[in-house]
Amino acid sequence: MMQQLPKKFWLVFNIPTEIRKNDSEWDQNANTRDNKILNDVAKGQLNGVRGISASREILTDWFVNCRNATLVFDPAQLISVNDIEQVRYDDIDYLCENEFKVLYRLWDKEKKPDHYGLMMNLGQYWNSNYKKFNHNAESLEYYGIATKLAYYWEDHASEYTISSFNDAVSAFQDMLLKVGYANKIDDYLPSPEELRESLWNALKQVGNIYKSEQEWIVKNSQLTVPKGSMLLLAVYPDIVRSYNEWKANPDNEKFMFTQYRYKSYQRLLEIVHTHNLHNIYKIKLINGERFLEHGPEVTRRRRERKS
Repeated sequence: MMQQLPKKFWLVFNIPTEIRKNDSEWDQNANTRDNKILNDVAKGQLNGVRGISASREILTDWFVNCRNATLVFDPAQLISVNDIEQVRYDDIDYLCENEFKVLYRLWDKEKKPDHYGLMMNLGQYWNSNYKKFNHNAESLEYYGIATKLAYYWEDHASEYTISSFNDAVSAFQDMLLKVGYANKIDDYLPSPEELRESLWNALKQVGNIYKSEQEWIVKNSQLTVPKGSMLLLAVYPDIVRSYNEWKANPDNEKFMFTQYRYKSYQRLLEIVHTHNLHNIYKIKLINGERFLEHGPEVTRRRRERKS
């Protein structure tokens, strides 16, 4: 299937800046992990990246607030050196493929994998849509049908092969019958037609909710960064003045986080130099305080122009 490329790809992440002693096993493990991340960034080979976004709005949601770095990619260059695929939120068969593999990703349940969490979510969406067809859904909710499906899927997920919506309907019908008879609630189960339509609507609802994320999945969780990609770093140039004020009056609660932020700011600039990040990236320093002040307003205006 031909994929239409967006204008840009975005990846918001965190460059570790904390400096720890090696006094404990926890510190040693944390330092080892952080050093690996820094080495990956320096080489332009990012491991553990499961997805990137075609939506600039992830900046407002994550950049500065939760993460100190953002990579901005040219889509054609990125695709030429990586194996990525666009999440097709409107394709119900696609959402069901490989035993709901994409749903595991959307709900961040793929690491273990968290079978219980996946089916708890899907079961709740399904039962909510079943309510539109039959009041029996209220009874199933009372008896905790989503929880019962989740426990069953946790133990039996490997027994099912699901590659399409039809397979998902068959799997759901089988699970509902087994869970229903086992818990003596089979009188409240949906008819085949009700199950099919309510499950379709549930998956459609999930796709519509997550569509705004515009995610593309990195298939092997390893992202090669094309040379010359832009790296945005959240920095706080005004923190130097605040730090000097804090040193003059360290008991002032107004500056209680100033020391930490100052060290983080200095460490980030040091990392850029010591790891020669300029050799791979076009680096742009973003004033974090100003971004937090104006970023949401810029996003609001952009949304208004689209509507």
